[in-house]
Amino acid sequence: MLQLREIARTAVHHLGGYVDLIFELGDEWINFASRRLFAAALAMLLGACGIVVGCASIVLMLWESPWRDGVAIGLAAALLLSAVAAAAVALRDGPAPEMRSQLRAQIEMDKALLLRLGD
Repeated sequence: MLQLREIARTAVHHLGGYVDLIFELGDEWINFASRRLFAAALAMLLGACGIVVGCASIVLMLWESPWRDGVAIGLAAALLLSAVAAAAVALRDGPAPEMRSQLRAQIEMDKALLLRLGD
């Protein structure tokens, strides 16, 4: 019975640590994610509009020429390269290093707790 009380007390303390961590990092994560999401959505919208207008203009100008197929292939390659570049920019940065270190510290505390409970 005594061990069960100790486990319950340790679990409550552990959950309290996660709550503290969430409140501490929550605002920073929300600001980071919202800025990134807004920038990505705006870039996607503007890029899609520009791509549609540009591709339609080029294809209409060259509709009756023998270059039509080559232009279509070139446009597809350009779209693919721009998608890869956009993905590279979107995935370039992650959360700030202090957030990662705090999360790693909490995970290490979890491992230590599990080892202690297993003994």
